[in-house]
Parts: sequence; structure tokens; C-alpha cells
Amino acid sequence: MDAFNLANLIMVCVINIVGSAIPSIMIPFLAKMKNDFHDKRTLNTYVSTILGSGFLLMLLTFAVGFVLVQVFQLKDSNPFYYMTYLMLVIMGFGQFFRMITWVQTSYLQMDSKFISVKLVGALSVLASYLYLLFKPDISIYEVAISISFSFVLETIGLIMANRNRKYRFHLTINFKDKEYRRLIRLTIPAVLSSTIYQFSILIPNFAGAISAKVISPP
Repeated sequence: MDAFNLANLIMVCVINIVGSAIPSIMIPFLAKMKNDFHDKRTLNTYVSTILGSGFLLMLLTFAVGFVLVQVFQLKDSNPFYYMTYLMLVIMGFGQFFRMITWVQTSYLQMDSKFISVKLVGALSVLASYLYLLFKPDISIYEVAISISFSFVLETIGLIMANRNRKYRFHLTINFKDKEYRRLIRLTIPAVLSSTIYQFSILIPNFAGAISAKVISPP
């Protein structure tokens, strides 16, 4: 459970760094956007950038963890940290899908489909809970996979619920768009502020988890 909690905390903080731009920058743009080609292209380019940045940050975290595991040979010398790394990978993908749910939720909220958002979220959590409830002798890895998969189910459900063409996402790259560049300029301070805040949460908890393992009796 210590490895699970630490890995989950790390990936929540990592994804929240980029994901902070969704409520602070993206939703205000959605509130005033027009249902035309230009605004749709701007929105899709921005969402592509945010999701792509979150995915790259997730992969970078995996890479750092992998290097540390290999350099210090943690698989045999320190099973706790090796387990934390494995949990990091499992929970990381779940948190990335969680960020996608934020995007889809923003679309639905702008269409006043609040019930759809709550219903899909409740069903995905219920599916995960039922699996944990009825699966005998479940391992901590299965718990992590179940929770991550609930975010996948939620993402699929929200995409299906979001049938408004105005907010349908398509992978788009148009970095020369002036409105897109304006959104990026607004995003940079929000991301920097979020980075400081997330690290202020992560560092004490990370240090506490390490200290507990160092001083705890065998």
C-alpha cells in the first residue's frame, strides 16, 4: 500500500502540472468560442498540445524511474522502490486517461450535460469497485490496474456521451494560429504555478515515504 500510495501521488502531481490548464485556460475559451472552422481548429490544436505534453511528461517520469531502477538495481536490492516503479507505470496510464476525462467533461459541461458526466463517472467507479469486491485474493497490482481501467471506462463513456460536433476532438497541429499562441502564453504561467504547487505537495510526501522505509525495522 505504501508503494501504491507513493506511485499514485507522483503521477497525480505530474499529470496535474499540465492538466491545470484545462479548467483555467480551456474552459474560458470554450465559453466564448464560435462554432466555426477557425475556433474548432484552435481548440483542437490546443487540446492536442495539452494532451501531448501530459503524455510526454508521463513518459519522462517513466524514463527517470527506469534509469534509477537499472542504476541502483532496485529489483533485488530494494523491492519497495522497484514495486513503486511498477505501480508508477500502471497508475501513470490511468492518470493520463484521467486528464482526457477532464477535456471531455469540459465539453459536456459547456453543453449543460452535467447528469451525463456524473452518471458516467459513477458507473466507471462502480465497475472498479465491483471487481475489487468480488475478486478473491486480489493483489496490489490488480488494485492499481482496476483503478486505472476505471479511468479508461470513464473516458470511453464520456466520449460516447459527447455527441456535439462543436466540441468533438480531432488531432490537429497548427502552431501558427494566433489565437492558439495567445492560449499558450496564458498557459505558461498557469503551468509554472501548478508545477511549484505540485512539487510542494510531492516533495514532503516523497521524503516522508523514504524516511519511513529507511528507519522502519526489518
